[in-house]
Formats: sequence, structure tokens, C-alpha cells
Amino acid sequence: MPRVTRIRSAALAVVAGGAALILAACGSAGAAPAASGPVDLTTVTIRTGDQLGQIGGMLAASGQDVGMPYRVEYSRFDSGAPLLEAIRAGASDFGGVALSTTVNAIGAGAPLKVAGIFKQSRGDGLGLLVPQGSPITSVADLRGKTVAPNLKGSPAHLILIRQLKRAGVDPKDVNIVFLAPADAQAALASGRIDAWETWDPYLVTAQRAGAKVIEDSTGLSDGLFTFPASTAALADPGKRAAIADYLQRVDRAYKWRIDNPAAAGAWYASLTKLPVDVATAVIAKQDQRLIPLSDKVVADAQATIDDYVSLGVMPKPVAAKDIFDSVVG
Repeated sequence: MPRVTRIRSAALAVVAGGAALILAACGSAGAAPAASGPVDLTTVTIRTGDQLGQIGGMLAASGQDVGMPYRVEYSRFDSGAPLLEAIRAGASDFGGVALSTTVNAIGAGAPLKVAGIFKQSRGDGLGLLVPQGSPITSVADLRGKTVAPNLKGSPAHLILIRQLKRAGVDPKDVNIVFLAPADAQAALASGRIDAWETWDPYLVTAQRAGAKVIEDSTGLSDGLFTFPASTAALADPGKRAAIADYLQRVDRAYKWRIDNPAAAGAWYASLTKLPVDVATAVIAKQDQRLIPLSDKVVADAQATIDDYVSLGVMPKPVAAKDIFDSVVG
């Protein structure tokens, strides 16, 4: 059984014994040089940022944390932007965030590359919420209103802009403010903002409290969830091999979630404090699986980059093909 201890404020350390010699030869063309021989992973520690503790919790619930030959240190974050800032600052090696958040950080100069890519088949994981009884019934009604799409450059920010454009609304005609999810939730409840663009589980939690979704992200979201890593971690043969093994465990854990909805729903309810039926509905949307780098993935990343550049969120364009350094597949 793995030994679990608490580190930093809300972090976990998972240690699994046993010898492990793994070749660090996996990766994509153009990747960082691999080790010329086997890597002893018992000497390796990888530090990962984890949004709401979901990835580490899922690995434990599915049994995929058993037998890890390397040490994993978890730091918990409420959203993707501070997670990436921790990687940028050297406090974490890698972590899971939406593609849009990743490209925004890279565009701002963060020394990151995408080490692994997951995709979900459904695109309704984000939505535009208004309070119960609000006169706002469509995106077109947002002119002159105050809307919080969580943090600047977040997936919610991108989806809001795409929703406005699809409805023929100039983003300049909307008062867009940026708030962390918990602050935005409180602001919506108090009436300080008129609408809130967010993602699950915040989305379903607000609905449970009476908020109404006037439009979700169907047709606007690429469904890509990335695991960016620092270039320093990817250049380290031991960390690179450990990250590759970790991502394959994450993929198997996602498959466990898909194949065991009742057990997965109970686990997610315990993690989020949501009712079991609501938790089960949330994770039913999140059927991510690890996918190889492809022309379609690069094209989706480039579309996001281009949108952010046009908004002034990213200072200059970035070639999407250069942001990937896949360690698996």
C-alpha cells in the first residue's frame, strides 16, 4: 500500500516502494533528449499541481496509485491559472489544465511544454449562468451587463468570448470582470455580477442552488485537457519517465471512472461534497482519454491561440506545433 503524508498547505506525498527501472525513451519527434539507458525511478520525485485534488483522488480511488516506483508530491489549486504559475515559478513540475489555460501561459512566456493530451467527447462542461429570476434569457441580453468568466485567459473566458461572437455581441459592449471561481459564485449570489461563465463542478453546484444556464459550451469547446510540464522537468530523464508513467495511470483511472459510474460517482461526491446523483452526472461529462498528438490537436490549439491574440490576452502569436513535447504515444 502507498504511504500518504501531508505536505505544504494542501498537498499529498505518495510513496511506493519497489525497484523500477524504466527506459526514458518515450516521447514525440523533437522531444527533449532521452536517457541513453534505464532510469531508476525509485530515486525520482515529481511535483504535480492538482485542481481540487481531483487527479490524485481519482488515482487513489481507482487503485492506480498503487505500485508507483517514484515519489509524487501533490499541491492543490482551485483553478488552472495559479497551478501554471506554480510550475512557472519552479514550485511544481507539471499538472492538468485545459488547453486554453496552457496556451495562454505559454504565450505569456512561461517555460512550459504540453507533455500529454486528454480529450473528452462531450463539449458541455462549461456554461453561462444567471441567478434565479434574472431577466437575462440569452447571450444577446448581456449587452451592458457585468459578467465574470472566472480568471483572465481561462477556458471560461475563451468560451464567453466565443458565445458573444456567435450571438453577434461585441465583447466591448459587455463589462467583463475576472474573479476566482469561489469569488464569482459569491458575486452571482449577491447580485454584484449579472452572469457567471464557469465549469464543472462549479457549474452544477450553482445550478443546484437555483442558477440557470442560458447557454453551455456545446460546439465551442475543443474538449482538450492538457498536462503541461516545465521544460526543466521534461529535460530531466528521470522526471520525464515518471511523468510518462503517471499519465498512463491517469488514463487508466479515467477508464475506471467510465466503466464504474456508481463507484466513481460516490468517490466524486466524497471529494466535492456534492449529492451523489449530481456528482455522478458531472463526471459522466468528463470521459477524458489520453490521445496522441495529431494535426487536429495542433489546429485546435492554434485556433485558441489566434482567439487570444485577437482579444489582446496574448501579446503575440505562438506556433501551436511548438508547444508540445509529448512523453507518451
